[in-house]
Amino acid sequence: MLAQFRASSRNVNHPIAMLSKSFTTALPQSMVMKRIFTLPDGQSAWGSVTVPFSVDLGEIGICSPLAPGEGVIFRKTPGSYDFANHCAPREQIIVNLNAAVDITTSRDGTKRLDAGEAFFVEDTHGVGHVSKSVDAKARHSLFLPVSKHSLEKIGCVFSDHPRSE
Repeated sequence: MLAQFRASSRNVNHPIAMLSKSFTTALPQSMVMKRIFTLPDGQSAWGSVTVPFSVDLGEIGICSPLAPGEGVIFRKTPGSYDFANHCAPREQIIVNLNAAVDITTSRDGTKRLDAGEAFFVEDTHGVGHVSKSVDAKARHSLFLPVSKHSLEKIGCVFSDHPRSE
């Protein structure tokens, strides 16, 4: 069966290949993440990162190219978490796994980042941002250290203005 799929996926006129092509072209070709960055005056602000989905995986979807990173950190913050102004220790993507977090930047105010949401932090200097748990829920999250440069190399586009899909 696998050999048949491999053979059929190489033949662009085969029904399986045509199905996978129509499936992936119907999907959004990018995703948008919120980002926190530092302005020239040291204030923190909200922006966005558009991540391109330029790799076609056939019937299982599309994805971005691989962005080189440094590993993964698993973290749990207590429901009482309320961390005053602080800077990110490194450029990284944070993924909320089970709970939301409210983050306040000095220029743009507070946004809620829900469970399942990924966002990029790059405010490694300046005033920083404030993070606070939501509804007193403990939060599990993943920290994926990756540089802005690595994300730019795979075609990510950074905007200094918040944007949503």
